[in-house]
Amino acid sequence: MARTAVVAAAEEPGGGGYWLLTAAGNVFNFGSAVDWGTPIHLHHSGTWVGIAATPDGAGFLVVTTTGSVQHYGNAPFCGSPVHETPRGHIGGIVDSPDGNGYWVWSTGGDVYAYGDVRAYGGGPGPHGSPIIGMAATPDGRGYWLAYADGSVRQFGDAPFHGSAVHVRLAAPIAGFGATPDGGGYYLVGQTGRFYQFGDAHFSGSLAKTPPKPPVRVAVLLVAALPPAPPPTTTTTPPSPPTTTLPPPVPPLTGDPYLHGSFGADISDFQCAKPGSASAMAKLPAQTGFAVVQVVGWLDSSVNSCLAAEVAWALAAAPENPVSLYIFMNSPGKNANAATQSATGPAGTCATLVASAQAPCRAYNYGYNGAANAYTDASTQGVASPLWWLDIENASLAPGQYSNFNAGQYWSSSTTLNDRTIQGAIDALRSQGATVGIYSTSLQYPKIAGTYVPSGPQLPLWIAGAPWTSPPYTESGLPSPTVLASWCAGSAHYSGDKGNDLFAGGVPWLLQETPGNLPSPYGIDPDYAC
Repeated sequence: MARTAVVAAAEEPGGGGYWLLTAAGNVFNFGSAVDWGTPIHLHHSGTWVGIAATPDGAGFLVVTTTGSVQHYGNAPFCGSPVHETPRGHIGGIVDSPDGNGYWVWSTGGDVYAYGDVRAYGGGPGPHGSPIIGMAATPDGRGYWLAYADGSVRQFGDAPFHGSAVHVRLAAPIAGFGATPDGGGYYLVGQTGRFYQFGDAHFSGSLAKTPPKPPVRVAVLLVAALPPAPPPTTTTTPPSPPTTTLPPPVPPLTGDPYLHGSFGADISDFQCAKPGSASAMAKLPAQTGFAVVQVVGWLDSSVNSCLAAEVAWALAAAPENPVSLYIFMNSPGKNANAATQSATGPAGTCATLVASAQAPCRAYNYGYNGAANAYTDASTQGVASPLWWLDIENASLAPGQYSNFNAGQYWSSSTTLNDRTIQGAIDALRSQGATVGIYSTSLQYPKIAGTYVPSGPQLPLWIAGAPWTSPPYTESGLPSPTVLASWCAGSAHYSGDKGNDLFAGGVPWLLQETPGNLPSPYGIDPDYAC
């Protein structure tokens, strides 16, 4: 790259001017943007690559590919990753909305937080695609990462508005920017083609009128645009906009299930065939509620017929919101698990002292796996206010890794397993979801010990409750019914003297176990406490 090349830009708040940064460290100011200084004469390894203006435009920060951060005007210095070992190289810097902190990101997926901000996660894109841009939400409690292949990942409270990952791109994505209200964002390709999402407004691009000689777009500035004026005359009502994303789901204020109702849970085993996008035909036409699996393994097994199964659930139980669940596990020794656990809210694990690396990987694995599951569901138009974590199979693998091939889904360390569970809970709660746990009081203690996850008391979905007469009704049974003690937390499994509670939670659902009896539709029934 030529040292005179423009590599980054920052807009003055209000849109009255902007700064351009070159690879050599020259900063040029235009419009009402003030000349606060330049690092052109400073000696640093690497080249200058990122610039971020403070919220009032009275200063800016610049960063090199090796992580050196310089500050000018009223921009504070809060630290730098100059002594870190990032994946790829440092790619840019983003100021916090209040000006008291900033994020520095690397092309390989590391996010470093300084000042009053925190890192909510990171990681490379699909197939190792590098990060090309980052933007913070208006409240600073989340951010988006954009990748060269057109994908966008959201972290913290950042909502997902869409991506260009399934678009045949004329050139890799080069720039990314979010609208001031956080309700949308833009991607721009190296040849000038724009892709807008959410409330981002399209005003034109270079796609059909490229300049001569050809240019390669290096940066993108997003200015606050006034809303489009309403039409003065309308003869035909406009068609409603189409979107692949669901409408916002209001948060739960309590148990959403109708007491005494029976429902069903389904997974990728109810796809028409393995890998199919269609659900099996033999599903009940009606059910009281439904719980649908999103992923069957935290780093590699997305339910291929998720959208079809949710469509069935909406038709079969129209009065109740669909719940979603994730099959949980410890990180294994495979490449996907290594990538997913390497960096995240717990830090970049390889940079920590040896004793902290395994807990770091365990937390990042759970957090990033649940965040990916949330994104997978969102991109298919699926949303739910309630997510369940399926924690089962107490046949533990020796050491700190799971062993899928041996049917050992959890490590032998309850402490590490606890970190993975808490990471997944934190990721889903960051999206506003209520999180519950599916397990038993026999298996959960072996996997997680006496761990009670932090935060609000968890709903419980208790497996192994007694089988009632198909079609899953207790009609005619004397009161209290056979399931009442299980909902009260006073029942116990055969041969066990304890009760059916775990994780400090409260029962919301019971899953009946048919044992040797045939289960209609090939699915297990569930009962709402």
